[in-house]
Amino acid sequence: MHARVVRVQYKPGLLTDFVSVYRQAVMSPLIQEQGFSGILVVSNAQTAAGFIVTLWNSETALERSELSSRKAVASMLLPFL
Repeated sequence: MHARVVRVQYKPGLLTDFVSVYRQAVMSPLIQEQGFSGILVVSNAQTAAGFIVTLWNSETALERSELSSRKAVASMLLPFL
């Protein structure tokens, strides 16, 4: 099992919107990636910070997902960061 851990600092008051967009626009494609194993989103609304942890069956799957999704994910989430 391999994990990617991303620390996020989002705009205060936008946690609900951030999570909604992440679920709809980011998680759907990730779930379909070969080797995807799971995801965990942990946040603290008081500090407007959190972590996104994606789990992968292999290092190859983790690396492949980064190449295919980094720019798309960043552009979708940019309004909340």
